[in-house]
Amino acid sequence: MNRRRGRSNNFNLKLAKIYEDDDIAVTVAPNDHELETIILNIVRERGSTGLSELKNMFSGIVSEDKLRRTLNKLAQNNKIHMDKNGLLYPAEIDESEWT
Repeated sequence: MNRRRGRSNNFNLKLAKIYEDDDIAVTVAPNDHELETIILNIVRERGSTGLSELKNMFSGIVSEDKLRRTLNKLAQNNKIHMDKNGLLYPAEIDESEWT
């Protein structure tokens, strides 16, 4: 369940809604494939993002462990890269372009 007022990000996760009114939106947590797709879209749209940003976005929707497992899987499949500071980049961006 996500309370719209408490969300601190601008990114629309586009999750299936079970119920919505003026104060609250109840959504369905993404399955593994959907989570991978959502994360890839976020990283590609932003150019880079950090784990803490993703944790905030998925707070109350996806556990931190599941988020980390998904990020590790994406990295192992060379779909994202992580720099030494923990920033995530899409695989399409060459390491020399990381800022």
